[in-house]
Order: sequence, then C-alpha cells, then structure tokens
Amino acid sequence: MLKGRQEGLQKGAEQERREIINNLLKQTDFDDAMIASLTGATVSLVKKTRDELEKKE
Repeated sequence: MLKGRQEGLQKGAEQERREIINNLLKQTDFDDAMIASLTGATVSLVKKTRDELEKKE
C-alpha cells in the first residue's frame, strides 16, 4: 500500500511539473534550459513538452 501511494504522489508531482512547464512555455520566452532550471526538470523533458505543444497548435 505504501509503495502504491508513493508512486501516486510521484505521478502527481510529475503531472504538476509538466503543467508548470506548459505554462512557462506558453507565457514566457524563456529557453528550455531556463525552464528546466526553474522547474527542476530535465532539458529533454522541456523539449519534449515544447514539441507536444507545437503539434497541438
């Protein structure tokens, strides 16, 4: 039970991080490295998120 809860919390934190990245990509002109630094994400995650946003538009 504890392991499942921990995994759930990690998924939730990851989802929140991606939402913050999305908002920063949409509302600022920060580069991928700056967004990664601000969110604690990897540059590759920021690039992947940017690519996903561009496909949706």
